[in-house]
Amino acid sequence: MQQEEAAMSSKDFVEAKEVIIKTDRIQGNMVILKESEEDTEYFLMFVGDAEITAIAKEKGLVEPKRPLTHAYLLGGRPAPEVNATRY
Repeated sequence: MQQEEAAMSSKDFVEAKEVIIKTDRIQGNMVILKESEEDTEYFLMFVGDAEITAIAKEKGLVEPKRPLTHAYLLGGRPAPEVNATRY
């Protein structure tokens, strides 16, 4: 394990600071990762509808129709009271 870590250089991992999303009915959903906006090199991924929606939400491009479950935990809001009855 240590040999593997030692063999990796700083060029093995690049922080993607620019995330571009594109959707196309024929080609599908694409995520383009770049180190900076002006870079000509990039990493292209094809992702599903759920993944592209989650990325768009994080980028502030879409607003969910209702509060997400984890919003109660992160936002400090009290969770609604839930009662369950076993039959």
